[in-house]
Amino acid sequence: MGRDKPPTVQIEAFVVDLRNGEEMHNLRIGLALEMKDKVEKEEEAKEMVKEVTPRARDAAITYLRSVPPEEIMDPSKLEEIRKELVARIKKSIPKPKIKTVLFTDFVVQ
Repeated sequence: MGRDKPPTVQIEAFVVDLRNGEEMHNLRIGLALEMKDKVEKEEEAKEMVKEVTPRARDAAITYLRSVPPEEIMDPSKLEEIRKELVARIKKSIPKPKIKTVLFTDFVVQ
């Protein structure tokens, strides 16, 4: 039995260190990858994402560490951050095709 919609698969939340000079903050971020392509079984989608999770996490960490903490903490910048994050993750993962990235956790301390 086929799926009606492409799957969304969760990537476990992780912490990114954010530095602004001597000041340091932590960002706990959880992501879900929404795929473009339909799959026959949810397990198939999970297995595909499991294989590319390290690349997605690396792309996210590399990008987020380059953003000044004050921008990450600014709610008006969240959509801009999401767009850039989606672009970088898509670039790092040619297959499976990723439609978008959803925030499932986003806490700055």
